Amino acid sequence: MSNFKHESPWLHYSENKRQPKTLTENTSANIAVVGAGIAGISTAYFLLKHTSIPKIVLLEGSLAAHGASGHNGGFLATYFERSFRDLVSEFGLELAADGQKEFDSAWELLDEILLDTQINLPVHKFTGYTGIQTLEQTIGFLEDNRLKAQVGLGLEPLLIANNVDWLNQIPKQYEPFYALSSHEDILDLLQSKNAKYLALLQGQKGVANSAVLCESLVSCLIDRYKSRFEIFEHTKVDEIILEQDSAILRTANGFSLSAEKVVLCTNGFENFKIDNRAGEELDHKFHYLVRGIVGYMAGYLEQSVVAPAEISYLPAGKSHPRPDVFEDEAYFYLTRRPVEHHNEEHTLVCLGGPEELLEDSTSYKHELQYPDFALDQFNDFIESTYQLKKRDKLEYQFLWHGLMGFTPNGVRLIGPEPYNQILHYNLGCNGVGLLPSIYGARKIARFMAGEKLKPSIFDPKR
Repeated sequence: MSNFKHESPWLHYSENKRQPKTLTENTSANIAVVGAGIAGISTAYFLLKHTSIPKIVLLEGSLAAHGASGHNGGFLATYFERSFRDLVSEFGLELAADGQKEFDSAWELLDEILLDTQINLPVHKFTGYTGIQTLEQTIGFLEDNRLKAQVGLGLEPLLIANNVDWLNQIPKQYEPFYALSSHEDILDLLQSKNAKYLALLQGQKGVANSAVLCESLVSCLIDRYKSRFEIFEHTKVDEIILEQDSAILRTANGFSLSAEKVVLCTNGFENFKIDNRAGEELDHKFHYLVRGIVGYMAGYLEQSVVAPAEISYLPAGKSHPRPDVFEDEAYFYLTRRPVEHHNEEHTLVCLGGPEELLEDSTSYKHELQYPDFALDQFNDFIESTYQLKKRDKLEYQFLWHGLMGFTPNGVRLIGPEPYNQILHYNLGCNGVGLLPSIYGARKIARFMAGEKLKPSIFDPKR
């Protein structure tokens, strides 16, 4: 193993030269944003850009981007960890369609951030693929497309191998939503040697270094909004006291911040207490909203430079990437992107898939030992599925893990807490957090600007 073991590539390739500042006295703000990952930083950005709120303070228990945003899979997507048909079943077709449209708008919001700030961040956009093995999976995705077509949503094209023995079992109503291709071409697109993959789904995907994005955006906000923005790192929030018209945030180092509004942009694991003195008890209810899953990832370098990619591989028993986020079998995925390593261009290949449900989130640390079972699963995946170039031994330059916050229904929480609207949420990454976090940030700014927004599947409910 190399010296990079137990470090994510996003933090390894970021160059943070900014000196962090810690809260050393009691202070106040109009809005306190808790959590300096992509959700919190983009929330601060949109609040500063799209409102006239005088003072925004961002609080982070560690360093900006050193939580989930520095320990993730590093790809861009706007799908849910539930099928569209499941969302329609729970919320109805109109609300489900609105939710998908809202998530899809995050591509433009990311472009807005990059154009406005001129951050030098490579963002690669392309068509990504999901490998499918069974008739049941295929019909499920076709039903998603049929429902999306009814409301004018963009469809995800589906290719099926022309030699499968279950083609005549696909109902006629789905014929407009798929095309046939050779099995060889499907495996080539999936870059797989596993002949069990008989079909694939196509969708817009991308890759970017989320840690570089976060840190660059923080530096931009500090320079641009000197009188309106502050960030305090190594400033862990221990307690949030909610009154009728204000809040007090007490920190582990003994200071407090008073604010008119609070936005929680955490991954849901921080060991803090919420004391709602203006209504129903909230502390237990909040910590129930998000549960933790540890995702394990691995990365290695190829000396040749190949096209960026994102590919997911569904096991035979899965009808969607994650029907049940807490009990169902994980799926494997990989991303590729160009990186400069030791002053030479390489391709960074990152793998994800192995997971563990974390019952006690307070004990989690990014420095915890990397488990052998995760490495064994990656090696098995490479051996059975991914078309790796032949070599004597695969050397992983990066092995890392991170916390993913999953809401009980797999849908992000964005908006005011019903029991006390001093508190707002932009949380619940549900495994695909970068672009949904950015969308949630823009919506929070709209709430804070006083806009009256129509009901949404993202609304916190009690």
